[in-house]
Amino acid sequence: MLSKRYVYILLICLIVILLGFVFYFGGIMKKSEVDHYKPYSFSLKTLSNGLEVLFIKDDSLPTLSFDMMFKVGSRMDPKDKEGLLSLLVDIIDKGTKKRSPIKVVEDLEVLGTSFLYSLGKDSLFFSVETLSWLNEDILKIFSEIITEPAFLEKEFQRAKEKSIAWVERSTENFSSYSSRVFNKYLYESHPYGFYQNGSLSSLKNISSIDVKKFYNQYFHPQQALLSVSGKYPDNIIEILEKYIGKWEKPVIEKDKDKKMSVSVVPSVKETKEVLIVNNMAAIQSEIRIGHVSVSRSHPDYLPLLLANVVLGGSFNSRLMHRIRSQKGLTYSISSRFSLKKELGMFKLGFAVRNNKVGESLLEVMGVLENFYKNGITEMELKKAKQLLKNQFITGVSSADSFAHFLMYLNSHNIPYSYVKDYFKNINSTSLDVVNTAIKKHIHLNKFKILILSHADKIKSQLIDFPSVTVKDYKSFL
Repeated sequence: MLSKRYVYILLICLIVILLGFVFYFGGIMKKSEVDHYKPYSFSLKTLSNGLEVLFIKDDSLPTLSFDMMFKVGSRMDPKDKEGLLSLLVDIIDKGTKKRSPIKVVEDLEVLGTSFLYSLGKDSLFFSVETLSWLNEDILKIFSEIITEPAFLEKEFQRAKEKSIAWVERSTENFSSYSSRVFNKYLYESHPYGFYQNGSLSSLKNISSIDVKKFYNQYFHPQQALLSVSGKYPDNIIEILEKYIGKWEKPVIEKDKDKKMSVSVVPSVKETKEVLIVNNMAAIQSEIRIGHVSVSRSHPDYLPLLLANVVLGGSFNSRLMHRIRSQKGLTYSISSRFSLKKELGMFKLGFAVRNNKVGESLLEVMGVLENFYKNGITEMELKKAKQLLKNQFITGVSSADSFAHFLMYLNSHNIPYSYVKDYFKNINSTSLDVVNTAIKKHIHLNKFKILILSHADKIKSQLIDFPSVTVKDYKSFL
């Protein structure tokens, strides 16, 4: 007879085998479910004042979200007044023509919500979420904040002082400061290179009058898109007309003194440029590598997205495998195509010990050269497709997140059919298309490299890079 010990071992083996079958076939089932994913239904209506409204119905929870997107971003800040829009959104909820700043906070708190915003280079989002039966109460405050801001001088001065203090302290976070300076280094005089929160010089040029002029020019129904997502009543159109339907574009005189920022395509040299941002307090080196790229609406967007998953857009990427796992040079390294409405960038970033800068750069460039010359494999493409499909479903899993995605598409002039066709387009993207896109959009001899570090400790390691410039970190404030 078998002893109890062997019986237990056999049982454990059987359980492991059964679990293997469950996970294997379960994975197949999940993959099948992913490929048959159906997005939320939505509809579009236009209010009497011309404001377009997206409706996404979801009665599964008693919640409701209002989100308003404006087709205006920090790239539209006037010349020499970078940071203006950031100041505007910082104080827009600090009092209205009917409520004091304290009253706004108290009334939102009573409703169990808060007024949120998200500012980017091309667009601006305002959001509130509440319980569905409080829809009129929250919409009244939400619309009042957006359409009737007070822009109090006291609040403006407080926000301006806070922004200046933030810029002065921004050098303390080496990682974020490196990325901030890299944008400027890469985009040069293009508005995408502007500091979203402003610089010390530009912030001093901004007055509350500038904020009001900017608001009057860009904040009106024809520049906006509203979304209503969640559980809303049947008479929602009537409620919207009541609280936001009378909002109109103000009649304003043209500002003859206003200097608009002009979009200038950055210069590109046929060499790898290196900029050392010298900070003697840096105990390690922050490295950013990249070049300008195509816009978000470019037809090669999906092939580039798939290619980047393999290169540096996932934990199992080639960069992570070589630079972290094999060489032990960094804890984390990643790459991405950051594609905007006008002009995008391809970039990668990581941090290394000061004495490993030269070795790390050569290893990274080696991975990039192999990626460019040989492309990716069929198996890598298959895994990248599955990852992107899973991420897409997770990213639009709620009515509110789905609404945000539709508004994002709208801000880039991408048709809403993109959602419906996403899986079909992912599945139909061939290996040849992806590898052709890599050859077309990765430029090995046009990389700009930024290193925030102690210059004296790393310069001798950069003999393979003929174009090296050193600047003090404070010169970018």
